[in-house]
Amino acid sequence: MVDRRLVRELTSRLSARLVDAIQAESGTLTTVAGRRVGLREDRTRLELQMGRWMAEEVSSINQSRLQRGDGLLDDDIDRELRRLAYAETVGTGPLEQFMTDDAVEDSNAPFTRSRSGSALNGSNRPTRACPHWRIAHSPWA
Repeated sequence: MVDRRLVRELTSRLSARLVDAIQAESGTLTTVAGRRVGLREDRTRLELQMGRWMAEEVSSINQSRLQRGDGLLDDDIDRELRRLAYAETVGTGPLEQFMTDDAVEDSNAPFTRSRSGSALNGSNRPTRACPHWRIAHSPWA
């Protein structure tokens, strides 16, 4: 089981880096398919950058653990920590694993109608037309 404090610490560090990167790139957008896009819209670049930051931050956490006399994070904890922090930072948080799993057909999550008036389909699962689905599948979800 991953210590939630570690998840919060890593998520905080990654979020700060992400905000800094987006603010810093305001004048330097990349071109994708003839269109200038920022880090928010360029999912591939975002994931590469997040992977790089994740490696640096987990390394920093491990260094701190070693300095305190604790051991390195074991592989299972490391993997779960990265998954949870990524989901919290750019995914849908704790629901990420279910929202992206095609085997999950139903959710009892408390989705509500949005101001735009679009609702859920009959299965209590957001559809592509539903704003909740769009939010959950956007780079900023």
